[in-house]
Amino acid sequence: MAKSLSCTVCGKKFAMPAHLGRHMSAMHGAPSRSSTKAKKKKGGKRGRPRKVVAAPAVSGLPDVSGALTAACNELLAQRDAIDARLSAYEIALKSLGMAMGAAAPKRGPGRPKGSKGKGKGKPGRPAGRKPGRPKKGKKRGRPAGSGRGYRAGSLNDHILGALKESGAVMTIADIEKAVLKAGYKTKSAKLANAINNTMGKLKGAKRVGRGQYRAA
Repeated sequence: MAKSLSCTVCGKKFAMPAHLGRHMSAMHGAPSRSSTKAKKKKGGKRGRPRKVVAAPAVSGLPDVSGALTAACNELLAQRDAIDARLSAYEIALKSLGMAMGAAAPKRGPGRPKGSKGKGKGKPGRPAGRKPGRPKKGKKRGRPAGSGRGYRAGSLNDHILGALKESGAVMTIADIEKAVLKAGYKTKSAKLANAINNTMGKLKGAKRVGRGQYRAA
């Protein structure tokens, strides 16, 4: 494209008017088209100024003020009459031993008067029982007469029973046979290991040698 546009200041040539305008703005300080448009926008819209419409004059002000004055005087007269009646009521109440504005005492929230012990079928604590006390019956714990401190039928209970019944020193194998003979039921194939692990902390059994125990 041929560069047919030249700068009037330095003579440099350009092919497009936009390039020439940008050169003039950057190199020689000439205003660009974008800045000119922005200044025009800031100026605001041109046009005919708006007309200011004056408010119409209020007529009849003397009549309104007269009516308001008459209404105020009527209210003042009523207030004086009400004050006189209140004074008379206050004197009457004072003679009765009461003060103005005093209200009768209100009953607080709770059970209605005279309702104590009445009403069948209402939820609550059964009659004749104190809160927190259980019913009389069997006490919880080990069965009476077990005397060994362990649950009846447990492995510990059977071991102590075998030791006391034998009265002699028993090995783990002897204890296993005696426990099974006494009716202890188990599905474990390693009952001897369970007995061996139990003997170290079993109360009522005494270790007399390696793998040997008797009743304490």
